[in-house]
Amino acid sequence: MRRHLLNYFRKNLSNRQLKEILIAHFFYGQPFSDLENKGREFAEKVVPVLCRKAAIKSLKWHLAQGHRCIIVSATFEFYFGDWANKMDVEHILCSKLELDRKGRITGNLEGENCFGPEKVRRLQAYLGPRDQYILYAYGDSSGDREMLAMADYPHKSSFTHT
Repeated sequence: MRRHLLNYFRKNLSNRQLKEILIAHFFYGQPFSDLENKGREFAEKVVPVLCRKAAIKSLKWHLAQGHRCIIVSATFEFYFGDWANKMDVEHILCSKLELDRKGRITGNLEGENCFGPEKVRRLQAYLGPRDQYILYAYGDSSGDREMLAMADYPHKSSFTHT
């Protein structure tokens, strides 16, 4: 595993390649339903602790303004989907795990990794033409750069304490 991480930092592996190596290592062959159950527990117990108070305050402000709130993330929905539903987030655009016919994790992503330019593509596919809405965007990683660049109101800030 260390070798793969080193190759990623040396730019010999793409973000997607590293993600699929990690998926295969940790989740290959597991029933997705097991992971969903663990994800619900994570969303209930860990996500609220990880979220910054300022980020929650911003989310609540946007909701009070009647803004459509959408989470765009390279991580998987099962980690925070239940939490997002409780917070009245409209939709989640994220990376998805590929499953076999029995509902087991193959070790691959289904579709593109929701990272970098893919975040912009998915957001525009969901919301429509860019000139039809005002966009507030929050992000703190290199995978958010393109989304922040297209925003009317970009906020380079972390949603979590990590």
